[in-house]
Amino acid sequence: MRLTQYNRVIFHCGLHKTGTSYLQQMLKDNTVVLRRNDIYYPTEPHPYFKETGNHSALALEYSTDAAVEDLFQRMGFLGSTCKTLLVSGEEFFRRLPADGFLEKTIAAFAHAELRFVFYLRRHD
Repeated sequence: MRLTQYNRVIFHCGLHKTGTSYLQQMLKDNTVVLRRNDIYYPTEPHPYFKETGNHSALALEYSTDAAVEDLFQRMGFLGSTCKTLLVSGEEFFRRLPADGFLEKTIAAFAHAELRFVFYLRRHD
């Protein structure tokens, strides 16, 4: 499967101390409900992260000389027939927009509706 399988892609870009781990756990626990609603939330484990459902490695493993589509394939994000892809990671904010990750991702999903969700928290 290729990136064109998705009509909508939602990136949850969690900042530290905004409930990212809790949200990822709830999404992981409800993958059946999400898939019933045509939303794919990948839960494959990754060697860098103990928790499944944390997609931070997507941005951390990005390389300027590699295609974004290959990265999504390697991470196991193209194994669904759902029309919406939902990814969540705490480290996205560290790579956006540095190194072209954002630009290449937007270009790779040019056919799809993209949404970027950031949770903010006041520290007072």
